[in-house]
Amino acid sequence: MRAGTRVRMINSAGSGPWSCRAGIALAGLLALAPVVAAGDAGPPDACTAFALFCDDQALVGKNLDWPIDAGILCLNPRGLRKWAWTDTDGCAEGGPNARPLEWVATYASLSFNQFGREFPLGGLNEAGLAVEETSYWPSAYPPAAGRPQINELQWIQYQLDRRGTVADVIEHAGECAVRPMIARVHYFLADAEGDAAVIEFLDGEMRIHHGVALPVPVLTNDTYANSVRYLARHAGFGGERHVGDGHDSPERFVRVAGLLQGYGRAAQADQPDNAVEHAFAILSAVAQADTQWSIVYDLRARAVRFVTAGETHERWIALRDLPCDCGLPRLALPLHDPHPGDVAARLAPWGAADQERLATVVLAQLAPEADLTDSARARLTRALVKHGSILPVCEKRR
Repeated sequence: MRAGTRVRMINSAGSGPWSCRAGIALAGLLALAPVVAAGDAGPPDACTAFALFCDDQALVGKNLDWPIDAGILCLNPRGLRKWAWTDTDGCAEGGPNARPLEWVATYASLSFNQFGREFPLGGLNEAGLAVEETSYWPSAYPPAAGRPQINELQWIQYQLDRRGTVADVIEHAGECAVRPMIARVHYFLADAEGDAAVIEFLDGEMRIHHGVALPVPVLTNDTYANSVRYLARHAGFGGERHVGDGHDSPERFVRVAGLLQGYGRAAQADQPDNAVEHAFAILSAVAQADTQWSIVYDLRARAVRFVTAGETHERWIALRDLPCDCGLPRLALPLHDPHPGDVAARLAPWGAADQERLATVVLAQLAPEADLTDSARARLTRALVKHGSILPVCEKRR
């Protein structure tokens, strides 16, 4: 990590791949970090992310829970030179003089995007790294301190483009500064080797939970420390409370942790369910009225399975079946496409007109939730369309 950046590793000693296990030890973590008060500013948030690691399985599940349903599945080629969008029109923190991060994509990836190309909410790359976000509106990001800047959504694309493992992300985590464009978030990471981490931003400091400091590979919409403290009050995790059926962040965290633990017990008894089916069952158990997408990433197969609110039949796609060369047209699939099963052949070229239609629809839906003025929405629409419509340079052809 870059010297001088405000990054705290929350006791990652003994970090390494997860194993399938029935018991989870929390006692050592409870003294590691203070409780941070949860805030309620910003749009409602109820997303859930988790990892299921057992034997030869490495899966990540994610529910996107909020009012906006539009979106696309993007194929992001390797070999493209890219740069972060920085505010030139008052649309985001950082200001017009911010220095944008620049990079070349090492890995191809699949991503789920609502604000157009290059602005994903989550995805999986060909090295087996998955990156997802859940909202946490009290997030407070470290100062740039001369570092190149990137917004909270392109940060996800940057990691998918450049990093192959959780350890690789952590090693370079302090090299750029996150500046929010749309929302304040924290991140959930997992890789094909069975490693996972949570990265959050509290009191102007990046905090990384990894190894023994991540006893449960789950993230909802509170700080990780608060979530684990609440979990420790429940039966099976050191306390006496029964797992509830509520939909707020702490209840979802506990419910997912219990279901992961149940899968571990079944595996130890040589009676595990199908892991992908179990991951979807967990997502169903914490689904909300506004769950828009339920996604299961198969990290070792480099494949994605998903359902959406409008099209509840399961669809899937595998990176190994896709053309990932940077010289080919940029491809995407609207998530309202009704085709079931394998959707690889449904990907189609995505251009400026497509980008404008998506940004217009999504920001119109977001405006009442985020209290966006008409002028702010128009500026942000222009910025998203402009940046997502520019074709990055294919580095392989230079």
